[in-house]
Amino acid sequence: MRNVARLYVRDMGSKEMNDALGGAFAQRTYEEIDQDMNVLNFKKHLAKPNLCAGDGPISKWRKYQDEFYI
Repeated sequence: MRNVARLYVRDMGSKEMNDALGGAFAQRTYEEIDQDMNVLNFKKHLAKPNLCAGDGPISKWRKYQDEFYI
């Protein structure tokens, strides 16, 4: 599967500046998305995960969001 992202940056006034900043921004964003995908590709849904008190109100959130999934 191929991932696609579009990035828009403000015009910095010159082509050289646009290319330099836009290129650096795009490269850094690509690297961060690539790192995230390495994690997200191996995640899986657990119907009843092991939770601890420090997980906060995640149980309420999971119950709420269940109505949006089949």
